[in-house]
Amino acid sequence: MMATQLTPHWITGFIEAEGCFFVSVDAHPSTKSKRRIRVEFSVTQHQRDIHLLYALKTYFGCGTVSVKQNNVARWRVFGICQLLDKVLPHFDRYPFKGKRLVECERFREICILMTRQVHLTHDGFEKVAGLVAQFRKVALPKTSVSLHPQWIVGFFDGEGCFSASITQKGFLKCSVSVKQHALDIALLNSLKVYLKCGSVCLDKNTNVAVWIVTGMEQLRTAILPFFESHSLKGKRKVEFVRFRRLCLGTKRIKPPQVV
Repeated sequence: MMATQLTPHWITGFIEAEGCFFVSVDAHPSTKSKRRIRVEFSVTQHQRDIHLLYALKTYFGCGTVSVKQNNVARWRVFGICQLLDKVLPHFDRYPFKGKRLVECERFREICILMTRQVHLTHDGFEKVAGLVAQFRKVALPKTSVSLHPQWIVGFFDGEGCFSASITQKGFLKCSVSVKQHALDIALLNSLKVYLKCGSVCLDKNTNVAVWIVTGMEQLRTAILPFFESHSLKGKRKVEFVRFRRLCLGTKRIKPPQVV
């Protein structure tokens, strides 16, 4: 199998969708404080897209790829030096667009404090633990952001959804959508502006925001041409080929006869 070539903007978009900056304070009997601080960066995919994880490992030059139960594959980086020297500098050059940007900066701050061994003193440990406690609390971004087409492709490879169904009257119903936490609604609005189609709605009960395109004309004139020009890389690429075939095919499908 040929190695998958990734572009820097695609990587940031994909990790914006699928990446995880993880920090925790755990019980650890062998340490003086009986606690320890753990940091980890990871990207998780279904095993069928494990080639993307190996491509990320090659690009960054660090981490391990493993397969767990239920066909879940994961690329993980534990070492603080690898995180600071190899992973995080990428996001200085190709920054995140949504709440992941804030998480990345807080993650970096914690890693830097740990390299300085601040957490080895009681007061220092409490300082870092306080940052860990605030890690996921992000202010709602309200301004739109500029998007690179390869960022969009990477983001869609991670979070995009091509959907097709047949109505009771035999009509083909197609849609494209991306779901995000409500904190990233500005990101979805930027996606709407860039692609010049769709609508963004927010469910305040679940804190989920959705950008969705349902009109066949918009799908044919905006979505299909974009992904024809900017190819997807993972399983979403196969889904797009099938989705495109449906969108360009007949609008009405004869329902099966009832015997």
